Amino acid sequence: MVHFFLANMLYNFNVGNSILDFDFYDFFLNGFKTRIKMLILLWGLLFVSSYFGYGKFYNILK
Repeated sequence: MVHFFLANMLYNFNVGNSILDFDFYDFFLNGFKTRIKMLILLWGLLFVSSYFGYGKFYNILK
């Protein structure tokens, strides 16, 4: 639900529409692959940042 809301905000920010006149068909059909790529990129950044964070924590413990 949070990802949907963030994607909704990003979509509306890029196109210039408000959330009230949000087009579900345009969002799900035309921009679906782009949303998937954005989600994969965001999860990859989260994983990398958490991985390096754990590495620093492990070095402190040593």
